[in-house]
Amino acid sequence: MVLDIKNQPNSDAIIIPVTNFKGGVSKTTTALLLGQKCAIEGLRVLFIDLDPQATLTLLFGYIPDVHLTDNDTIASSLIEDAADITRVIKKTYLMVLILFQAIQTSSK
Repeated sequence: MVLDIKNQPNSDAIIIPVTNFKGGVSKTTTALLLGQKCAIEGLRVLFIDLDPQATLTLLFGYIPDVHLTDNDTIASSLIEDAADITRVIKKTYLMVLILFQAIQTSSK
């Protein structure tokens, strides 16, 4: 795949969903690698991890039960203050990659 897209001021977002109903078909790996390639090419990337297992969150080094609280999820942000969803964004090792976690997976 050749990506010939450059960030322009005030440009529209490009949404690339990676979906499949079947489990174990590398959806998370595909999304991760595609997003990393886009970031390396200079694009800003936002990952939204809606998987209750939080695999993408784990791959970025955040252990949900250790590093995140119930207030660090998309669900809590939408319930409490949808206008301030940015409070649940977590920076990753590549500063242009950020992610949301869907839900808190622990039983705290």
